[in-house]
Amino acid sequence: MVTVISLKTGTDPDILRIGLSDGSLFSLRLSYLPHFYQNACFYSVDQSITNEHADDLRNAAGCYRCERAALQLVARAEQSSFGIRQKLEKRGHPSGYIKKVLTRLIDLEIIDDARYAKRWLSSRINQLNGTPLRFLSGLCGRGINRDTASLALKSVLTPDIEYELIQAYIRKKRLLQDDLYQFKRALQTEGFSKASIHRLLEEEE
Repeated sequence: MVTVISLKTGTDPDILRIGLSDGSLFSLRLSYLPHFYQNACFYSVDQSITNEHADDLRNAAGCYRCERAALQLVARAEQSSFGIRQKLEKRGHPSGYIKKVLTRLIDLEIIDDARYAKRWLSSRINQLNGTPLRFLSGLCGRGINRDTASLALKSVLTPDIEYELIQAYIRKKRLLQDDLYQFKRALQTEGFSKASIHRLLEEEE
């Protein structure tokens, strides 16, 4: 058994700073505790708690430290769930803590893979450097689910933007229309739509 020797709450009622008789002092988010321990009213100074309960408190404190590290990363730039998981692992946060933190941040829409995908695509498309296939591969390589990546690409890649991309790609690769079949095949292989290829051929006649 250990005893609660100090207790402090702040502006966020879900955050508790607690000191125990074993010398430990930490802040935690109550939401990371098992459901039956999540009410701050459950705690008071001089209260005795079991060692198992104390371990739950320490684990919740670990999750809270992991959450703060995640929020620091989010404050710097938009993050994907895969990318932020890797960064938190490199910082030494246990996978169990990371899983709980990601669940919370995704529920709060602080981390949103669809939003990340759209912003990533917009930054690349604005440079007119890439093809639909390479954009999809780039997102999947960053841990974005292929369905999420495809939907994001569909929402960002308007017909006019795709037409600009296909023109830029032809200039970069110096593709010639000597063999029309091979020319169209090369563009289709890179993920360009038949509509964009048809538009290109029509306007160059």
